[in-house]
Amino acid sequence: MRREVIVRVVQKLLDDIKTTGIDVMFNEAIERNRPSNKAEETIISFDVFQKYSVATASYGEVERAIAKIVGLDPLFSAETWKRLVLSPDPPMLYDMRHRINFAKTDLPRIISLFKQESVAIVQDDGETLPRELRGKTAITFILPEEEHEYSSPARLISALEAIASLYSVFCTIENESESELIVLAIDSGSDKSFDFLGVAKLMEEIRKLVMSIWDRRVFYRHMHASQCIGLIAESLPVIERIEALKKSHALEPEQAELLKRKTLQGATQFLESGIYIDDMNVEGRQSPRQLMRPEPKLLVGPPTVTTPIVADVHVSAVSASHAADGHGVLSDDEVAQLKRLLAKAEGNGADTSESAKAKPAAKRRKSTPD
Repeated sequence: MRREVIVRVVQKLLDDIKTTGIDVMFNEAIERNRPSNKAEETIISFDVFQKYSVATASYGEVERAIAKIVGLDPLFSAETWKRLVLSPDPPMLYDMRHRINFAKTDLPRIISLFKQESVAIVQDDGETLPRELRGKTAITFILPEEEHEYSSPARLISALEAIASLYSVFCTIENESESELIVLAIDSGSDKSFDFLGVAKLMEEIRKLVMSIWDRRVFYRHMHASQCIGLIAESLPVIERIEALKKSHALEPEQAELLKRKTLQGATQFLESGIYIDDMNVEGRQSPRQLMRPEPKLLVGPPTVTTPIVADVHVSAVSASHAADGHGVLSDDEVAQLKRLLAKAEGNGADTSESAKAKPAAKRRKSTPD
């Protein structure tokens, strides 16, 4: 898991503990320590149980995995709450309170080690920001990787160049400096991510353009990405904008053509690398991890075992042998041809051609007396 995901999920776990009051409930339960089988006298608050159940119902795989690591996963089990209601014993109450208190007191200090200072600075407001970071916005681009699947250097280069090319296009259109784009932070885990920081209005244009690419990818979801790259890139709104600027003489024809090519190149690299942003997950129509899957040539997986040609010839030879025994469908000529191929593949130097067979026969005829 990426550091940003860990920090965000842990914060959600802590917020749910605080807002539902489950920590207070266990503290009060231990203080009273009056277990009872009567519902009206139970030490467990059903109001807290309901709030916590609703809050954790939306937990995904990552939330539950981290909750299990920090020891909060028993609170997701109906059996745990049943025991707390019907037969709560002091060891169980103390154990659950200890786990909750550990999460409240120790997790924030541990999580502070995961936070990236540069990202935290940009998230702050006010005059505390360094001059070079003021008036800028960051966008996180995610490079997904499935299990036993890794990115090649070409994929990383393609993803970075895609963002740089698209940003350069908008810099030219808006007369801004291209040097303002910064790779603020890099993170990795099950996925890789890149935080790009740039001029606020330009980064907003980048976000809109990326969402336009995503909308068109969803529309062409029945096609493989490599089949619809051209259709998507050529239909982007920024292409129409460049054409309009050319007609109004705000851009020279040559410059407009270069911008179009750069836009098409950036959009193509964006689609080929399979990079995406979190905004693509909002609507929930399609999974960007699946739909934006990168080109296979940009992925590196486990090494595959390749079968040498000789092995294929051996298989053919076996088939030929069976055919010669009457168990196959090969003709005698085909069996002979396969055997000759096997002999050549093994490199035994045997000449099984018709001309080679003819030579000994010619010698025999020559040596035979008249």
